[in-house]
Amino acid sequence: MPDLLIEIGCEELPSSACREAIAQAPGLMDDALSDLQLAAGPAIAWVAPRRITVFAEGVADRQGGAAKSVRGPAASAAFDESGAPTKAAEGFARGQGVDVADLVVREDPDAGRDFVWVEKEGDDAPLVDLVPGIARRVLEGLRFGKTMRWGDGRGLRFSRPVRWITAKAGSDTVTFEVAGIPGGGQSMGHRFLGGPVQVTSADSYRDELRATGNVLPDQLQFMLQVGFDAFDIGERFPLETWQKASRQMSLAYQRGLFRRGSEAEIWTERHTDAEPWLEQPHAG
Repeated sequence: MPDLLIEIGCEELPSSACREAIAQAPGLMDDALSDLQLAAGPAIAWVAPRRITVFAEGVADRQGGAAKSVRGPAASAAFDESGAPTKAAEGFARGQGVDVADLVVREDPDAGRDFVWVEKEGDDAPLVDLVPGIARRVLEGLRFGKTMRWGDGRGLRFSRPVRWITAKAGSDTVTFEVAGIPGGGQSMGHRFLGGPVQVTSADSYRDELRATGNVLPDQLQFMLQVGFDAFDIGERFPLETWQKASRQMSLAYQRGLFRRGSEAEIWTERHTDAEPWLEQPHAG
């Protein structure tokens, strides 16, 4: 089963917006997948000043919806004495997206009387066809304390202008447009030290941003999970750099500058000029 990655690329977010995205984005992805009956592992978020990324591992490649019956109003309320549909029947049919002629009358054994029903076939759309809708739900579902519009001022409200969307279902690139923003397989690296990054697959996203874009989208997790011993410290990062990083991270925790793992990127980006402690890659 493929992994699913959606990255929202934008102008530099304030730290408050980053915290709001970290708290909301995984739930928005989980809800969208659940509503579409797509089995998946729990979504996680990686947030940096120029990107909000949500990732779900092992997403079903097709919907698993089974055929179902939807019960409406009682038959006595749905049709008058002459058999003509009432407003109750018309409203139920309209809400289910069917014609009144498609309604079926049968008994509900639990209630012991007749009701109108709609018989619905199970949904079986492939994941790649559903990604644009999932991306839209995440993008439009995020709520920020302060928002803005850009361009002609009539479009999407967001914390900062959105510039790109990266969408990968496994190795498949999903191209679409949401609120005038193009979606595809290209991300962007660090504003000054990186450039365009072609994402090969959802699970290679972080490695490719580190290698090509000079960006750590999950900086603190990366440092803690890999650990000092996993690096060739002498070649990649001098030992004194790691020692200073450790001290600065401890100080940041003491000052309350970040409370969640991925917020380390926010702190790093805001302090790289004044207090450089990790030369590269950078948060971005």
